Amino acid sequence: MITRVQYIVTQTAERITRQVSPYVHVFTTFAKQRWLGKGILDVLSSEFGSYSIDYWKVAIQHGFIRINGITVSPEYKFQSNDKLIHKTHRHEATAFGEVQIIGQTDTLIAVNKPPSIPMQPSGSYRYNSLEYILLYDEALKLKIHDMESLHVVHRLDRVTSGLVILAKSKDAAAEISKNIRDKKMKKVYLARVKGCFGSNLSHLKALDSINFRSFDTDDSDMKRGREQRRPHEIKQVGKESY
Repeated sequence: MITRVQYIVTQTAERITRQVSPYVHVFTTFAKQRWLGKGILDVLSSEFGSYSIDYWKVAIQHGFIRINGITVSPEYKFQSNDKLIHKTHRHEATAFGEVQIIGQTDTLIAVNKPPSIPMQPSGSYRYNSLEYILLYDEALKLKIHDMESLHVVHRLDRVTSGLVILAKSKDAAAEISKNIRDKKMKKVYLARVKGCFGSNLSHLKALDSINFRSFDTDDSDMKRGREQRRPHEIKQVGKESY
């Protein structure tokens, strides 16, 4: 893990772009039981399919792939307790949108997560995940008070935007997780629909506590309902528990 992350945040009239400067990343893992006796090329190409077999051949040849700290040949077969080390120059995927700290207490923080940013490191996102942005973006860290550590207690999909709560300590995370298990906390999904509901819509359960006028849009097509997208697929809008 690198000690200092350089974020490049660009803002235009259309959107905010968040990039991470490329960095050297060292991935390590111990050989799995299913790897034993198999060739290193076969294992790498089947277990880590994001790279081609030609890449793995070059990486082994130049020592970017090592076993127990030692350079091996492409014919090497995994043995028990082998430690695989992969050193690479990593270029993370670009994320879009502004990460906003909505509020915080001594124990938790509420954040508005934009779409395109995953909650935690995943795939081609590591330092461009919400968890790591809050931990490593110096501008955002200055806005967070009295944080012992940071804990994700619930998740939204990468392409979903909305409010998320993160805990500032292990004790706070345990308490929030218990409240979720006991169904003392709920989350509500809202969807903006373009078009008109069809007559074959089964039912629509609106939330009385929400002022839907606040979701008005200036999009003339949406106001006039020119486009109608498969209304038979819309079954219900309502509360969803964890």
